[in-house]
Amino acid sequence: SAASCSSGYSSRKHPGPVEALKHMLFRLQAVEHKISQSDASNDVKTAATSAAQLERDTPEP
Repeated sequence: SAASCSSGYSSRKHPGPVEALKHMLFRLQAVEHKISQSDASNDVKTAATSAAQLERDTPEP
């Protein structure tokens, strides 16, 4: 059974670690995209207020 596991058919049937990592990365990016879409309005408001606070708190050179 160890010899059959190292055959080309088995390696093609089961994706390798690189393909598994790529698949996981794509899924994480898709989830991140959905989260950023659902919280877009809140993110814009908080980003604008934090930028305004930074401009007020930063002393002029």
